[in-house]
Amino acid sequence: MRLLIIDDEEDICDLIAEVGERHGLEARTTSNAENVPQLLECASCDVIMLDLMMPGTDGVELLRLLSEKAKGTQLCLISGSDA
Repeated sequence: MRLLIIDDEEDICDLIAEVGERHGLEARTTSNAENVPQLLECASCDVIMLDLMMPGTDGVELLRLLSEKAKGTQLCLISGSDA
């Protein structure tokens, strides 16, 4: 299974990727929301972990993109915000 992690904090991306790889997932990461369309074009993924609070973009905007470009992909929303 392929996992895509989208989070503006690279340390969080690396941590989630490491856990995923320990469980047999092929993990890719990006800390820049602008890279997401290109990543989705290059390779399909089975699971996406998406940080909703990213600078420069709204998580809802990314959700709209994912609903068009990643149909059938499981989605897990994450956030480090307490607001």
